Amino acid sequence: QAYTGLLNHPAQFRLEVAEPLIRAYVDHELVFEVTDSTHVGQAGAGGAFGWGADFDLDVLKIQQGRASEDVQSGVAPHYSWSDSSNGSWTINSAGKFEQTVGNAGSAFRYVDWVGGQTDYSVRATVTPRNLANGGSIGLVSRYDSSDNSRYEFVYQPGTPRLALRKVDSGTQTLLRTMDMTGKALQDGFDYDMELEVAGQQIKAYWEGFLVFSYHDATPGGVTTGLPGLHTYLCRGEFDDLAIESR
Repeated sequence: QAYTGLLNHPAQFRLEVAEPLIRAYVDHELVFEVTDSTHVGQAGAGGAFGWGADFDLDVLKIQQGRASEDVQSGVAPHYSWSDSSNGSWTINSAGKFEQTVGNAGSAFRYVDWVGGQTDYSVRATVTPRNLANGGSIGLVSRYDSSDNSRYEFVYQPGTPRLALRKVDSGTQTLLRTMDMTGKALQDGFDYDMELEVAGQQIKAYWEGFLVFSYHDATPGGVTTGLPGLHTYLCRGEFDDLAIESR
């Protein structure tokens, strides 16, 4: 298909593989859809032939049921995973990231990705397992593995409530809460969570709705760090992970 691009004008190219379907999009418009079961490979990046180009690889997405051991071990070229000492992380038979130890303390799986460590959003479908009073499950941003400093957006069943918290060199500060009485999470059900950091502005979304917006005038040591997943005293699954620069 003929295509004319403008010099120095950005266009979004997207290539999607879900065997045997292959789809290609330009600026969100589907331009090709073909079937091909003959080629198996790994995730790729951008390329140019016969001309110069810049590529802004600022989005990492791991779609439902398609995570692989290659993703977990960091074989993919633009990101790599690390785990905290607590808990045990794996990719289960459904292709979801799973923390399998129910009585583990703060367990983190965090990702070193091409988009950087300052301003980004992290979004995932979260499935609690055996979540009891005292536990929590959710997402973290600006995570520093040296002292576990971070922002975190979690659900806590004891109250029950959603909480936006900051941990700076071991000191925890509760920034915002929302009562979830009558809307408690059910074991084994899926819930959409998103945590966004941009400068001193912290936003959290629950099931697509903005629930917290907080300006942290004193971020302390929580100014850079990695996005990740978090469980405390529970098991949990995470799917449809998306991390995007802000």
